[in-house]
Amino acid sequence: MPPRTPRRTFARLAPLALLAAALLVAPESGGATDDPELPVTWQQVESSTRDGRLEEAARLVEGLLAAARADGDDAEIARALVERTRLRIALGGYETAVEQLAAADWPRAPLAEVAVRLYLARALGQYQSAYAWEIRQRERVASDERLDLKLWTAEQIAAEARRQLAHVFARREALGEVPVGDFPYLQANDYPEGIRPTLRDAVSYLFAEELADSSRWSPAEEEAWRLDRAALLAGEGEVTGAALADPSAHPLARAAAILGDLERWHRQRKEPGAELEAKLERLRLVGQALSTDEDREAIRAELERTLPPFRHDPWWAVGQARLAALVQAGDSPDALIAARDLALEGERAYPDTYGGRACRRIREGIEAPAFGLAAMAADAPARRSLQITHANLERLYLRAYRLDVDRRLARKDFRGLFPAGEREIDALMHASEPAAAWTLPLPATPDYRRHRTYAVPPLEAKGAYLLVASARPDFYARAGNRLEAVGYNQTDLVLLSEPGNPTELRAVEGEDGSPAAGVEVVKYRQDWRTPPAELARWTTGADGSAQIPAYTGRGWNEFLIARRGEDVAFLDLRDGWRWRGDVVEATRSLVFTDRSLYRPGQTVHFKVLAFSGRADDGRLALLPAAHLTVALVDPNGERVAEVQGATNDFGSYSGEFVVPAGRLLGDWRVEVAPSGSASIGVEEYKRPTFEATLERPAEEPRLNRSTALAGEARYYFGLPVTSGRVVWRVERIVQRPWWRRWGWGYPIDERPRPIAAGIASLDADGRFEVPFVPEADERQRDSGATYLFRTTVEITDDGGETRTAERSLRLGWVGVEAKLADAGDFHLAGRPISLELERTDLDGGPRAGEGAWRLVALVGPERSTLPAELPEPAAESAAAERYRTPGDRLRPRWAQAPDLAERREGDDAIDPVHELGPEGLVDGPVGQEEDTEIAD
Repeated sequence: MPPRTPRRTFARLAPLALLAAALLVAPESGGATDDPELPVTWQQVESSTRDGRLEEAARLVEGLLAAARADGDDAEIARALVERTRLRIALGGYETAVEQLAAADWPRAPLAEVAVRLYLARALGQYQSAYAWEIRQRERVASDERLDLKLWTAEQIAAEARRQLAHVFARREALGEVPVGDFPYLQANDYPEGIRPTLRDAVSYLFAEELADSSRWSPAEEEAWRLDRAALLAGEGEVTGAALADPSAHPLARAAAILGDLERWHRQRKEPGAELEAKLERLRLVGQALSTDEDREAIRAELERTLPPFRHDPWWAVGQARLAALVQAGDSPDALIAARDLALEGERAYPDTYGGRACRRIREGIEAPAFGLAAMAADAPARRSLQITHANLERLYLRAYRLDVDRRLARKDFRGLFPAGEREIDALMHASEPAAAWTLPLPATPDYRRHRTYAVPPLEAKGAYLLVASARPDFYARAGNRLEAVGYNQTDLVLLSEPGNPTELRAVEGEDGSPAAGVEVVKYRQDWRTPPAELARWTTGADGSAQIPAYTGRGWNEFLIARRGEDVAFLDLRDGWRWRGDVVEATRSLVFTDRSLYRPGQTVHFKVLAFSGRADDGRLALLPAAHLTVALVDPNGERVAEVQGATNDFGSYSGEFVVPAGRLLGDWRVEVAPSGSASIGVEEYKRPTFEATLERPAEEPRLNRSTALAGEARYYFGLPVTSGRVVWRVERIVQRPWWRRWGWGYPIDERPRPIAAGIASLDADGRFEVPFVPEADERQRDSGATYLFRTTVEITDDGGETRTAERSLRLGWVGVEAKLADAGDFHLAGRPISLELERTDLDGGPRAGEGAWRLVALVGPERSTLPAELPEPAAESAAAERYRTPGDRLRPRWAQAPDLAERREGDDAIDPVHELGPEGLVDGPVGQEEDTEIAD
């Protein structure tokens, strides 16, 4: 558990939506109103705001602002400007309110001006966050005049917010003499005295946080791995106005430099706690952007180096908590042990401080007992059907409660065959005695991580059970205890299904898979309002099968219960079977056009093929003499032409439309009733006079090495285009193996990233060059990723005609890949087999060179082994193996067969029958090549 940080609210302006409380704290003052005898006060503004009378509150603030300007009271002017903006934003006029604040006459007093600039930067940032989707759709407008805020792009909004913060930051020397408590425009904080103590701290943290917010970065800035990590960790960099305004400087580098400047300033003032806090915040922001294992290790090492000199200061314990959280997030076998030791050290050194309490929370989280249950849905008696994952727990107390299936089916509140939810489980425990109760000793977990242990439920009778586990012997205690429950069915009967219409149901014996004859199967429907209703009954035949109509439920659940003596088996039709709906015969049409693109006034020739049938059985038939209505539809969905006719003996119908002039261009459709359509494009286009091409580089391109694409522009009558403008752009697209395209349950963001752009000129031969460096992160060599670099060129000649060309290069850390053609799954013994091996570059081009191959025979076991009987692979390291429990070496009973590569423990598992060298494997010259690899 990472340490909870103190509220950074003193470094955050008050939320814009906080309408129930005044943002600023200032003396009360009067103001002008419609009735000059009734002065306006801030209490009236607050009262109107609390009651939701925002328009009234805004009018009152206008009066206070006018009075403050008349009195020359800068503090009141700042307060009124900010409050007016806040109220106008709440009333829905975000752009108008922010523009009004930016255009207003600001107070001249330094602190009052600082307040307005900080609030304007905050308002711009929140505007960008609130309307992020719409803002990202905007295109930059080039104009010498100041544009409305509604036309600003995300980059322009972020740049303006940063400009305001940079203006304030330039006054940091004077702000360093102002205690943060004396600046009434920020919310209070709960940092200890001496931590983030001045207004300079507040401005520095605000500015750094804004810069480090990656949601405001451009696509090029998201490539944070390009940065000098050592410089970021050291806090190097200029903090002059020119350096902070330099658009080529990365925002994270500027943020690190700002906090590095603050750190050095506190060091000069001999304020160790504030100095350490600046360093901790800098490392936190860097860690948000640089997240590889190598980056985290470097940040951890820097923190370890930083902390010892601050041991005498109580804020050292906060750094110790941060270090413990970093170590805890690691994946080494001893990570939690080391993290606990670090947290314990900080807790003992400063037990009653904020840092000491943060360390204690981390230690307690690591030491906390934990367990979870999983079980086979159905299993035979005397099997290790129950899996317990556990940590920091010596034993577990378990009970098994027998369920009366018929009684549960009679419940009006039936929600499933097994109880779920704390209330229903408690009711079952209080109403019945357990069929079995036992205590399960658990192996020690000295690494504080979760491990597996398997248990055999001590149950003799077959039937449905609820297994309940408790960390304490008293199952009914809730304080300091928790319960876990899981459904379990002990039976020798198994139901199998093959989707179809009807569905093929098979009942088999769980021990050997032989057919189970004479099993009674009952189908129920559940509609969530009444007890399940019986729909039909079947009895399996000698082959254990029965024909069950497919699930056709709409909003209800259907399930099967099979019984044979004490054996019971369940099957949920909605969850396990595909919903087919009502099977009906449908009529469809295929529509063809003579081409895909037309100009206004041209003729669209179409042909329709009508057919009917049922999709479930794949039997389709042509429809002769079928009446059809064919329409031409424009992009607005309006029918501009329509014809009717009937299909011929072959089910087809032909016709034509003329595309009318004066209509909207774009995507049109030819629609047919019954169902069918084809899309066409309608464009006004000019016949091109020249073409542009891009050539492959003369030398083999490599990652992170300069390369260049040559191009040419040539008129169709043969002469080169000798003058014009060439604009080019290069994007990188990461292409990962399919098994690495997801992270933490979400697809990894692989949007194209621009890496280079520029303008080139045409020479006398119509040629040009696109130079760039195909950059990629060196630390991703082992990720299996390749990179597609897509180059797009736009050439505009002197007449204004524009042609485009595109070429993509696929590069990787290995330049050659091998592919083995599919030779089929089965071959006859004693017959020769020919396998084709293809050696190519990453773009699919042939590459001559060396390779090796090996043919192996798989040695089968004496008997078929169940997946659960196969051992788990050995741990990756001796340290991890040392902490493994006996259950960690077993697979769950529900495990599927592992991959062949996982089952292969060494050469003993494989018997090589042929092993040949590289000769004769590929045609062409054989030579040594750098950075090439060929798979077995």
